[in-house]
Amino acid sequence: MNHAGDLVNHAGDPVNHEAPHAPRAARDRLRALRGRSARRDRVRRRALAAGALTLLGALGWTVVSGALAEPADAEGKPLIVPAHAVGEQRTAFGYGDPNAPHVLTVRFDPRDPRSATLERELGSTVRELADKGAYRIEYHGTTLQDGKDGGRGSARALNALGAAAEQGPKDFAALFAALAARPAASGTDGAFAEPQRLMEIADEAGVRTPAFDRAVTENTYAPWVAKATGQHNSSGTSDVLLDGRRLHDDHTDARTLSAVEFRGLTEGLLPVARR
Repeated sequence: MNHAGDLVNHAGDPVNHEAPHAPRAARDRLRALRGRSARRDRVRRRALAAGALTLLGALGWTVVSGALAEPADAEGKPLIVPAHAVGEQRTAFGYGDPNAPHVLTVRFDPRDPRSATLERELGSTVRELADKGAYRIEYHGTTLQDGKDGGRGSARALNALGAAAEQGPKDFAALFAALAARPAASGTDGAFAEPQRLMEIADEAGVRTPAFDRAVTENTYAPWVAKATGQHNSSGTSDVLLDGRRLHDDHTDARTLSAVEFRGLTEGLLPVARR
């Protein structure tokens, strides 16, 4: 017997007031759950995309309309390799006798103050031993500072070094030393993004020619710089290795090897260094 006021269906069974709403409530809960899940997925995808873009930026690449593209300076230009480029893919600046028994690898970024200090401390000694035939040098340029701080100073300086290398290893070395004597301030492009300033530094170093000016103004070696840094950026910068063995491994501060320390480390490996 039903209490007064209760509704019954035709079969005499009580009507459940909540039944018609239960499926809708379940659907609402499911919709809310899916909405939260979708939002989490979107956040996760954005985080992954941001991380990928950060990595690509550190490698000196840009993304245009969702597609990987070469750095802007290299766009639409032919790949021209500077003379005296060395390495398996010819992505390093070469110095010294190519038949020397050992290889000294110098990793550098023109905008990195540590690289500038390393060159000022060691550059003349490193090249002096190369001139004696102790080893050949492979200079691996990077653009990590461009990726970290923004700007194009490292890439533009590497293009200028390519123009100097085209004229000969001695011209490359002279400009390399001159750039290190004027390191860009951390977090800024400094003067290295300005073609006119690069030409003035080359003039002071005694390597400026009409061909050099043209290559700097037109960014002739930008595609080569993009290829080289795409290969070398992942290995770091401000480092020196002899036959693959790191000689300078302090990446926590600006300390660099002195010329005396360098000679001490290489003396046992390179008899010619004692001459």
